Amino acid sequence: MRCRSAKAGVASGINNAVASLASLLAVAIFGAVALGAHNAGLDRGLSVQTISAETRQAVAEARGKFVIEVSACRATSGRPRR
Repeated sequence: MRCRSAKAGVASGINNAVASLASLLAVAIFGAVALGAHNAGLDRGLSVQTISAETRQAVAEARGKFVIEVSACRATSGRPRR
């Protein structure tokens, strides 16, 4: 079905808005799934490793965050700071 040329701009705008919303939802859902998978993998990996209490605490505090402070990681890793 063809729409009149006067309504073509409105249809295009609605189509663009729906496509943008779908992209936004896809990225949000993918991010949530990826974060959940990462946390599950981290739990599995930490359960078989022997690590210090400080490192466990740093990992627990960083859980669910996309950005962590690098100096906090270096302070608990046992490596000397630069």
